[in-house]
Amino acid sequence: MALKMTRPLVLIPTEMELAALRSSCGRVFAVADVAVEICGFGPIAAAAKTSLLLGQYRPAHVFLLGIAGTYSERLAVASAYCFEQVACYGVGVGAGDSYRTGQELGWLPADQACFGLSLPESIGTHETAGMLLTACAASADQRDIDGKLAKFPVAEAEDMEGYGVAAACSAYNIPCTVVRGISNHCGDRNHQNWQTANALAAVGELAERLLAEFGSTNSSGGQRS
Repeated sequence: MALKMTRPLVLIPTEMELAALRSSCGRVFAVADVAVEICGFGPIAAAAKTSLLLGQYRPAHVFLLGIAGTYSERLAVASAYCFEQVACYGVGVGAGDSYRTGQELGWLPADQACFGLSLPESIGTHETAGMLLTACAASADQRDIDGKLAKFPVAEAEDMEGYGVAAACSAYNIPCTVVRGISNHCGDRNHQNWQTANALAAVGELAERLLAEFGSTNSSGGQRS
């Protein structure tokens, strides 16, 4: 069995996000003792690949980096945030108004309905967001948003990998930090309105700081979850 390593594992969903992040924080990827891997697009691929990589690396900590859409006016487009928890929308029964979550059906244990995420001590309140909601399909319009918020009213942003990565980390008992840059408002499918490059630059800036601090905060127990 592989021994647990002290270095963190950085996971990035897509090649596009990886290329942008290498441009903005590639220096810390190169200098720090950090493993960087693509985890794949969507919750299923992300969970499967993350589980494989956790078995391979046995990291001390996982950082998931990438973009997300916001439901909340509190989260600014082109800014990056660390999330406190992640839940999943789309697994259950039905669709639209008839959709019922796995927890509502009694099939999903409460400790798997929502995973807590690790927040570094250095993260300020202005860099912290509450619930990230992972969806199998991103919101296309206000009706999609309303359906998701009806089930998860405290959700502040939407991604497609966070829950899968957090589920794999929970199985291995490895802390997971999710940093997402807000590229757009949920439901806006016009990419001309998106600020993907600026959002990923903000992720890179925040991730560079967190990864540079990781050694000292980890050794002193400076992570909260």
